[in-house]
Amino acid sequence: MAFLAGGLPVFFLSVKQVVKERQRKLMVPLCGAVSCLFLFVVSTTILANWQRMVHTKAHLIVMVICYFIVIAMLLVAGTIFISMLIVRTEFQWSKLRFVFIPEMIILFGMIVSVVLSIMLVVFVTVDAPQLFVTQDVNRTMFIVGITCMSVGTIFTAIGVRVGAVRQIQVNEV
Repeated sequence: MAFLAGGLPVFFLSVKQVVKERQRKLMVPLCGAVSCLFLFVVSTTILANWQRMVHTKAHLIVMVICYFIVIAMLLVAGTIFISMLIVRTEFQWSKLRFVFIPEMIILFGMIVSVVLSIMLVVFVTVDAPQLFVTQDVNRTMFIVGITCMSVGTIFTAIGVRVGAVRQIQVNEV
Protein backbone atom coordinates (compact mmCIF):
# COMPACT_ATOMS: atom_id res chain seq x y z
CA MET A 1 0.00 0.00 0.00
CA ALA A 2 2.79 2.42 0.91
CA PHE A 3 4.63 1.58 -2.30
CA LEU A 4 1.55 2.09 -4.43
CA ALA A 5 0.48 5.38 -2.86
CA GLY A 6 3.89 6.96 -2.44
CA GLY A 7 6.39 5.04 -4.52
CA LEU A 8 4.42 4.43 -7.69
CA PRO A 9 4.14 8.12 -8.64
CA VAL A 10 7.89 8.50 -8.10
CA PHE A 11 8.47 5.41 -10.24
CA PHE A 12 6.27 6.84 -13.02
CA LEU A 13 8.16 10.13 -12.87
CA SER A 14 11.37 8.16 -13.32
CA VAL A 15 9.93 6.20 -16.25
CA LYS A 16 8.69 9.43 -17.83
CA GLN A 17 12.17 10.88 -17.56
CA VAL A 18 13.70 7.72 -19.10
CA VAL A 19 11.30 7.78 -22.05
CA LYS A 20 11.31 11.54 -22.57
CA GLU A 21 15.04 12.20 -22.25
CA ARG A 22 16.31 8.73 -23.31
CA GLN A 23 18.90 8.58 -20.55
CA ARG A 24 20.95 5.40 -20.80
CA LYS A 25 22.01 5.54 -17.13
CA LEU A 26 18.35 4.99 -16.20
CA MET A 27 17.62 2.19 -18.70
CA VAL A 28 19.50 -0.57 -16.85
CA PRO A 29 17.75 -0.08 -13.48
CA LEU A 30 14.38 0.30 -15.22
CA CYS A 31 14.84 -2.90 -17.24
CA GLY A 32 16.10 -4.70 -14.11
CA ALA A 33 13.05 -3.64 -12.08
CA VAL A 34 10.64 -4.66 -14.84
CA SER A 35 12.49 -8.00 -15.20
CA CYS A 36 12.14 -8.67 -11.46
CA LEU A 37 8.41 -7.96 -11.68
CA PHE A 38 8.07 -10.28 -14.69
CA LEU A 39 10.01 -13.07 -12.96
CA PHE A 40 7.82 -12.67 -9.86
CA VAL A 41 4.67 -13.10 -11.96
CA VAL A 42 6.13 -16.13 -13.76
CA SER A 43 7.30 -17.85 -10.56
CA THR A 44 3.98 -17.19 -8.81
CA THR A 45 2.10 -18.60 -11.80
CA ILE A 46 4.27 -21.71 -11.77
CA LEU A 47 3.65 -22.21 -8.05
CA ALA A 48 -0.09 -21.66 -8.46
CA ASN A 49 -0.26 -24.28 -11.21
CA TRP A 50 2.20 -26.71 -9.60
CA GLN A 51 -0.49 -29.10 -8.37
CA ARG A 52 -1.97 -29.32 -11.86
CA MET A 53 1.43 -30.02 -13.42
CA VAL A 54 2.56 -32.67 -10.94
CA HIS A 55 0.12 -35.16 -9.46
CA THR A 56 2.33 -36.03 -6.53
CA LYS A 57 2.75 -33.71 -3.58
CA ALA A 58 6.22 -35.03 -2.77
CA HIS A 59 7.91 -32.10 -4.49
CA LEU A 60 5.55 -29.43 -3.18
CA ILE A 61 7.72 -28.61 -0.14
CA VAL A 62 10.82 -28.24 -2.33
CA MET A 63 8.88 -26.05 -4.75
CA VAL A 64 7.59 -23.76 -2.00
CA ILE A 65 11.09 -23.41 -0.50
CA CYS A 66 12.54 -22.62 -3.93
CA TYR A 67 9.71 -20.14 -4.50
CA PHE A 68 10.49 -18.27 -1.28
CA ILE A 69 14.20 -18.18 -2.13
CA VAL A 70 13.47 -16.80 -5.60
CA ILE A 71 11.00 -14.25 -4.22
CA ALA A 72 13.55 -13.09 -1.62
CA MET A 73 16.21 -12.65 -4.31
CA LEU A 74 13.76 -10.82 -6.58
CA LEU A 75 12.71 -8.57 -3.71
CA VAL A 76 16.32 -7.64 -2.94
CA ALA A 77 17.24 -7.17 -6.60
CA GLY A 78 14.05 -5.22 -7.35
CA THR A 79 14.62 -2.93 -4.38
CA ILE A 80 18.18 -2.27 -5.52
CA PHE A 81 17.08 -1.53 -9.10
CA ILE A 82 14.26 0.78 -7.98
CA SER A 83 16.62 2.57 -5.59
CA MET A 84 19.18 3.02 -8.37
CA LEU A 85 16.46 4.34 -10.67
CA ILE A 86 15.19 6.84 -8.12
CA VAL A 87 18.68 7.99 -7.10
CA ARG A 88 19.74 8.55 -10.71
CA THR A 89 16.56 10.39 -11.65
CA GLU A 90 16.58 14.15 -11.27
CA PHE A 91 13.40 15.16 -9.46
CA GLN A 92 11.97 18.56 -8.82
CA TRP A 93 10.68 18.91 -5.27
CA SER A 94 7.49 20.51 -6.55
CA LYS A 95 6.58 17.20 -8.26
CA LEU A 96 7.32 15.14 -5.17
CA ARG A 97 5.12 17.09 -2.75
CA PHE A 98 2.02 15.07 -3.59
CA VAL A 99 3.75 11.92 -2.30
CA PHE A 100 3.82 13.28 1.27
CA ILE A 101 0.03 13.33 1.80
CA PRO A 102 -0.61 9.64 0.93
CA GLU A 103 2.37 8.64 3.06
CA MET A 104 0.92 10.50 6.07
CA ILE A 105 -2.47 8.83 5.55
CA ILE A 106 -0.80 5.42 5.33
CA LEU A 107 1.28 6.11 8.45
CA PHE A 108 -1.89 7.05 10.34
CA GLY A 109 -3.57 3.83 9.14
CA MET A 110 -0.57 1.77 10.23
CA ILE A 111 -0.60 3.33 13.70
CA VAL A 112 -4.34 2.66 14.05
CA SER A 113 -3.82 -0.95 12.89
CA VAL A 114 -1.10 -1.58 15.48
CA VAL A 115 -3.19 -0.08 18.29
CA LEU A 116 -6.32 -2.02 17.31
CA SER A 117 -4.33 -5.27 17.00
CA ILE A 118 -2.89 -4.80 20.48
CA MET A 119 -6.38 -4.09 21.82
CA LEU A 120 -7.69 -7.24 20.11
CA VAL A 121 -5.04 -9.43 21.73
CA VAL A 122 -5.67 -7.87 25.13
CA PHE A 123 -9.46 -8.31 24.85
CA VAL A 124 -9.17 -11.90 23.62
CA THR A 125 -6.71 -12.70 26.42
CA VAL A 126 -9.03 -11.24 29.04
CA ASP A 127 -12.45 -12.27 27.71
CA ALA A 128 -11.87 -15.46 25.69
CA PRO A 129 -8.43 -16.97 26.32
CA GLN A 130 -9.63 -20.33 24.98
CA LEU A 131 -9.41 -18.86 21.45
CA PHE A 132 -5.62 -19.00 21.72
CA VAL A 133 -5.70 -22.74 22.34
CA THR A 134 -6.59 -23.86 18.82
CA GLN A 135 -4.64 -25.52 16.05
CA ASP A 136 -4.71 -22.45 13.81
CA VAL A 137 -3.94 -19.55 16.13
CA ASN A 138 -1.89 -19.04 19.23
CA ARG A 139 -0.72 -16.07 21.25
CA THR A 140 2.80 -16.24 19.79
CA MET A 141 1.49 -15.73 16.26
CA PHE A 142 -0.34 -12.59 17.33
CA ILE A 143 2.71 -11.24 19.17
CA VAL A 144 4.97 -11.88 16.16
CA GLY A 145 2.42 -10.22 13.88
CA ILE A 146 2.07 -7.17 16.11
CA THR A 147 5.87 -6.92 16.42
CA CYS A 148 6.27 -6.98 12.62
CA MET A 149 3.51 -4.39 12.24
CA SER A 150 5.15 -2.19 14.88
CA VAL A 151 8.58 -2.41 13.25
CA GLY A 152 7.06 -1.52 9.86
CA THR A 153 5.24 1.42 11.40
CA ILE A 154 8.42 2.66 13.08
CA PHE A 155 10.37 2.47 9.81
CA THR A 156 7.56 4.28 7.99
CA ALA A 157 7.53 7.03 10.63
CA ILE A 158 11.30 7.39 10.34
CA GLY A 159 11.04 7.57 6.53
CA VAL A 160 8.31 10.21 6.66
CA ARG A 161 10.30 12.22 9.21
CA VAL A 162 13.51 12.05 7.16
CA GLY A 163 11.58 13.04 4.03
CA ALA A 164 10.00 16.01 5.81
CA VAL A 165 13.38 17.17 7.16
CA ARG A 166 15.03 16.87 3.74
CA GLN A 167 12.21 18.83 2.14
CA ILE A 168 12.64 21.59 4.75
CA GLN A 169 16.40 21.67 4.13
CA VAL A 170 15.94 21.84 0.35
CA ASN A 171 13.34 24.61 0.66
CA GLU A 172 15.66 26.67 2.88
CA VAL A 173 18.53 26.55 0.39
